[in-house]
Amino acid sequence: MSGFVDAWFDIQAAIDVVGEIVTLRRLTGPLQIPFDVTTRAVVVGFQPDELVGGIIQGDKRVIMGPRDLTVRQWPQPPRKGDQIIIRGRINTIEGVDDVSLGGVTVRYNILVRGAEQ
Repeated sequence: MSGFVDAWFDIQAAIDVVGEIVTLRRLTGPLQIPFDVTTRAVVVGFQPDELVGGIIQGDKRVIMGPRDLTVRQWPQPPRKGDQIIIRGRINTIEGVDDVSLGGVTVRYNILVRGAEQ
């Protein structure tokens, strides 16, 4: 099992080094009250040749680990409709792929769309 733990720490350490600070937000209840968590994530745009299968110009790929979400008791996993605030702009999650090793989530690959201020 230590191989999985080492991989988890390696992935999180890489995100901590090269990632930027973002806010993950879930709007809850009939009043749509925001439940936020601040974490580090790697944010990458798509190249023109990657704009296929529903991906459009302006979409972004966000890679984040589960550590900060777990520590701050944010309900996991992120899901479609949640928001990620990147560089002060609100983006909406379109899809999430969780990457697991040995049944343990080590990272989320997230597709986001939009950029509202």
